[in-house]
Amino acid sequence: FKCDPIYTKILDDFIELNKIELLGLEPIEIGGDEVMSLAEISKIARSIKSKSESLYIVGKKIIERIFLTANMKCKKQLTLEKIKKETLENLTKVKIKIANLYKKLYSDKAYFKEFIETEFKKYGRDDVSSFNLDAIFDYTSASLENDSIEFQDVTPFMYLKSQIIAISANKNIKYVLIDECQDYSITQYKILAMLFKNSNITLLGDLNQSILP
Repeated sequence: FKCDPIYTKILDDFIELNKIELLGLEPIEIGGDEVMSLAEISKIARSIKSKSESLYIVGKKIIERIFLTANMKCKKQLTLEKIKKETLENLTKVKIKIANLYKKLYSDKAYFKEFIETEFKKYGRDDVSSFNLDAIFDYTSASLENDSIEFQDVTPFMYLKSQIIAISANKNIKYVLIDECQDYSITQYKILAMLFKNSNITLLGDLNQSILP
């Protein structure tokens, strides 16, 4: 399940669903008066899409747009600048929210199953029944509750990190050779592409020897 190409899309959509919480955005109030409601802030956040940028970078753009709008509605610029500074400082906490986001995905079985089934329909997949979602949830949630990450969760966790705060690319390596390429998942290839943006990559493998379904 976690090696299936759809799992990357599920993680992307889960980040988008939790964007406001991850960015730490709250309604803007001055002297008891609401300058920007959470609904207005959410609308702005949804309107700014990622262009292969991390959520952290996109978050900065969202905050700039929010406070530009707030300045047009309220003349208390010094107070707004102070709130903006606090909001940008709060944004840096997104780095420590990655683990909690993954735990949240596996925190409620009913929600997890409904969300996964909805995602399969969204992407035109009719084979969700081929996966034992109950067993997947039980095993993963038990592991995460013990603050441990199983092997099959390392790649999704790294992918979340890459999408939320980015991962540093190695620009010095020019050639990458990957053997047994049939045993890598789509998510792992996405991560490798981020790590070696400037590299020529050669893949060697045999589909008949794949350990993945």
